[in-house]
Amino acid sequence: MNDIQTIQSKTSDTNGEIVMYQPDETIRLEVRLGEDTVWLTQQQMADLGISHGDILMVEMGRWPQDGDTVLAYVNDEVTVKSYFIASDGSHWLVPNNEKKNYKAISIDKAEKVNIGGVVVATFKRSVRASYRKCEEVVKRTLETEEPEPEISEQKVGYAIRSVATIVNTKRQWYAVYGMMVNYNVISEGDYEGFCERVRQEVPNHQNLPTVAELQRVAVMSFVKPVRQWTVDYAPVTGKRFKDYKNIALQTEKLLLEK
Repeated sequence: MNDIQTIQSKTSDTNGEIVMYQPDETIRLEVRLGEDTVWLTQQQMADLGISHGDILMVEMGRWPQDGDTVLAYVNDEVTVKSYFIASDGSHWLVPNNEKKNYKAISIDKAEKVNIGGVVVATFKRSVRASYRKCEEVVKRTLETEEPEPEISEQKVGYAIRSVATIVNTKRQWYAVYGMMVNYNVISEGDYEGFCERVRQEVPNHQNLPTVAELQRVAVMSFVKPVRQWTVDYAPVTGKRFKDYKNIALQTEKLLLEK
């Protein structure tokens, strides 16, 4: 059982006292009014939109305004409801849970009603996702994902030879490398292997890549997947950025051609 935590007390009685309550393992909420101890049931907690691990803050002794959520006794039973003043001036306690067909309680007609305080806030004490739900979502996502395309060595060679016609500097080969890393045909960081593959496919190219030149542009947004390259956070700008992006997209097109 978690202890009730009083974080502010303006008087020696319950008037003006702000207290925080937390559900325990039995999924009930302990509420103390003066010397009494009462409980909110799991359904009453659901009506308020709180659950296990949440913290409910109530200002004790505060008289509610129209629309406030209140902690109240009705015929010696505790409840959490909305305080409502109807157009005819009558006073009501209205259920918070709209999904249930609960009836409003007339404060004027009830035999015994005591407003304990006004709910001023609720807090998520521990925001943790359900492992089972996460597992189900991941499984469903994997089942609906398109399979990764199979790209043959012949297709990789064809792509390098074809895109070489629009590569004008040694560093622009990084755009080809980046897209090939995205499709797992080149291992990330294997600059030497990529340079060797380019030398094999286009040995007479005027601007063959080198490890040093590729590493010079492997910074900022260029270390991310090509789709996440942004001109405002790239090692090149303007037309040069567009050229890199175009070379990368052309490489992708060539790798995926049927």
